[in-house]
Amino acid sequence: MTSERPQPEHPRPRSLTDPDAFDVELSRAEALLRTVEHHRNLARAGRILQIAVPVALLSLVAALTAGEGGTTAALVFAASAAACAVTALWAQASVIAPLTRSAARDEGAMVEIVNTLREFLSSMDDNGDASRYRLLRVRVERFPMAPRNLR
Repeated sequence: MTSERPQPEHPRPRSLTDPDAFDVELSRAEALLRTVEHHRNLARAGRILQIAVPVALLSLVAALTAGEGGTTAALVFAASAAACAVTALWAQASVIAPLTRSAARDEGAMVEIVNTLREFLSSMDDNGDASRYRLLRVRVERFPMAPRNLR
């Protein structure tokens, strides 16, 4: 009975055995990580503005219409609230949701690249360059194992 090693589902590209090719792919993943973080920060800022702007505007409207008659103040406040709601929905659909989708897509690509790199790194020895090997390990370990899918 011969014991053959099972073939991996996705064959490893030969180019990653070259340390320079490995470094290029790792740099690509790092660029994707920066993009993901940037898009998530923009989406987070957009969500904060979705709350802060309407609260500030409605507070201002309430303060300005405090001396007005009850019906006029209520109509102005209702119109302002409706405008805030429409603006918040627009921001969600046209700014925040696309940023979130883009971050999720890029994060998936990044995790796929890094998981492939992790496989190679675990089978790679330091080939006499222990400091470079340790640096590569530290760089790879910064990445998540799977997409976070946080909104």
